[in-house]
Amino acid sequence: MKRNLFIGALCATFALAAPAVHALTLTSVNLNGNDNNGVLILGNTLGVDAGMRNAGPAIFNFTIDPNSAVMYNFNSIVQNLSGANWGALTISLRGDAFFSPVPGTPSGFGSVTPGFGSISGVVVTPPVDPFSQMIRFGGSGEPFEVQAGNPFVSAGLFDWQLSLSRLDMGDTFSVVIETSPIPVPGGLVLLLSGLAGVATFARKKKVA
Repeated sequence: MKRNLFIGALCATFALAAPAVHALTLTSVNLNGNDNNGVLILGNTLGVDAGMRNAGPAIFNFTIDPNSAVMYNFNSIVQNLSGANWGALTISLRGDAFFSPVPGTPSGFGSVTPGFGSISGVVVTPPVDPFSQMIRFGGSGEPFEVQAGNPFVSAGLFDWQLSLSRLDMGDTFSVVIETSPIPVPGGLVLLLSGLAGVATFARKKKVA
């Protein structure tokens, strides 16, 4: 799901309600074969959306401008375009930015909404002032998308809180999105390797 229409309506409302504040600049993006589905910088809200086609990281680099907020409401819509169900999704920060606690949420650091899969747990690293949140999926994993935070301002959901309190004007930080497929059980790997070996032996015997 993309939020293009929602962003347009939100921008129009915000423009009427308050003067524009230019606080962050997206300076570069390193997608590694993935998609940039849009970056929203609006007031003290930062939204970073990506379409993940492989396990390579999608990296969004920002520079802090004058009048930047110290704390940002962070959210992200991450689409699964890989053709394989995810075992985990990790959103991390580089450059001394970190996530602040959001009480009342499962991980303690904001809401996470899967598209079709179920969440088996959220690992924050380190436990205090974390710079990384790994979302682990149970069962068959996540085939569609994940919403981190509250990109559509839905009742009962909460944005992640991204703190820039350790950074100054002109400093940089990055938002990094990575995924990993469901791991293949060790027994299945051995079985597949054995079957491949049998097939190779059969072909050689047939040729001989």
